[in-house]
Amino acid sequence: MAEIDIETTLHSVREAERSVTAALRQSGLTQNQRDLLDELAETLRDLDNQLALGEISTKTAEFERKAVDMARLHQKTQVELQKLQKVAAAVEKAAQAVNALAKVFGVLVKTGLV
Repeated sequence: MAEIDIETTLHSVREAERSVTAALRQSGLTQNQRDLLDELAETLRDLDNQLALGEISTKTAEFERKAVDMARLHQKTQVELQKLQKVAAAVEKAAQAVNALAKVFGVLVKTGLV
């Protein structure tokens, strides 16, 4: 049973590693975002190595610290996402306004009023 849990956890850690690696390849990241992703990548790599080597039983305290680190990094990630959601909402609102204005000017041009 423990081996199944370790395999499941290792699978989840590796999925997270792939997501972080993909995110790091994106352009336009702020330095804060890049630093957060780098820290996540390092923590996930350490966890991957420990899980793959079966070190969980001998390094329980370290695993517990990693779990706390992951929770802290998750919280920081949530804060960054909230910031990006605010930016995305502002950009969406601006795009809608520009689109509406373009439609109005299109009508005005077609009718010869501009």
